[in-house]
Amino acid sequence: MLMNRKATALAMAATMVVTVGGSVMAQSPSAGPAGSLVPAEPGKVYKVVLIGDQSFGDNGPMDAFAAGLEKCKTEFGMDITKKESLDPAGFEDDIRAFASDGADLIMTTFPPMTPAQTTVAKEFPDTKFRAIYQFINLPGDTGDKLYPNIESTEYQGHTVAYVLGVLAGALSKSGKLGAVSGSDDPTVNAADNAWAQGALSVNPAVSVEYGIAGSYQDAAKGKEIALAMASRGVDVISTEAAATQLGVIDGAKESNILVQGDVANNATLYPAGYVGYLGLDFSTDVYLACKELYTGTWTGGTHTVLDINTGTYYVPWDVIDAWAAQQTFTDKATVDAAVQKAKDAQAAIMAGTLVVDNNPATPVNIGG
Repeated sequence: MLMNRKATALAMAATMVVTVGGSVMAQSPSAGPAGSLVPAEPGKVYKVVLIGDQSFGDNGPMDAFAAGLEKCKTEFGMDITKKESLDPAGFEDDIRAFASDGADLIMTTFPPMTPAQTTVAKEFPDTKFRAIYQFINLPGDTGDKLYPNIESTEYQGHTVAYVLGVLAGALSKSGKLGAVSGSDDPTVNAADNAWAQGALSVNPAVSVEYGIAGSYQDAAKGKEIALAMASRGVDVISTEAAATQLGVIDGAKESNILVQGDVANNATLYPAGYVGYLGLDFSTDVYLACKELYTGTWTGGTHTVLDINTGTYYVPWDVIDAWAAQQTFTDKATVDAAVQKAKDAQAAIMAGTLVVDNNPATPVNIGG
């Protein structure tokens, strides 16, 4: 499972740069200004470093991480540095150099940096580290596997997928739904399974069929799958397939059915039928680490899941509401009721009264 999770992280990092008509850096709910927080050491200027194993300027995850770092400077007065470390042979040296220079917090990105991260962390036990989307300090880890000066994080978007599924299930006229993914992958599978859970919660009679494109870069394949689903009566499609989703959107548009997208806002490609996307704000990972440092609540030896409750994943209600205001798919009363059901589901998840299964198993078609 660990190797699968690492592969998931790499796939996300490589593919979440599709931003036609929008950006993966869309704002999600976040913490209030630093003025409302009590600093652990008033007047202290913390030195915070972000080391990325991918280039900045990607209009994707790396730029979102950098935006979070800028918030650390503006809201907490921190001394910030960002560094590209693109050669694995240099990961250790780059991390070690900043640790030797007295950085208070060093953040690194994605699983390829894990071996270097853990090696240097052992050498500098008094330095704090944030291992972004890395699988360190997992539940059950003890002894040499537990790093008391590292916080590691991962991302789970299945709760947002559930909310989008509620919306899809309530909007469908045919009762037939489809989901197109880029690969058979635990994180994507969990979102697809949760999406179906959401749809079934409002319409137990819906059927759900799944299509795996086998690529995150094949728009033609995405369109082929979408058109085939539409020919079988599917009238709402969800897609988690990065660049492949562009073909899914095109196929949905050609078939005059609804579509819910991947992490980028592609509403301009199909305004009449684009009913939201799986909102993801990578910047919160960096920002929350700085907030913990500032307030003295940083805790090492931990592994944290970032999800809807941390503002990392979010439902883009602005996009959904904009679609609802001008849609021609169905009557206004049905749309209003569907949106309200989805908002109620999100409220229940946030309140803890609704628990969504995080099921990474390969999805199986539901119904006929």
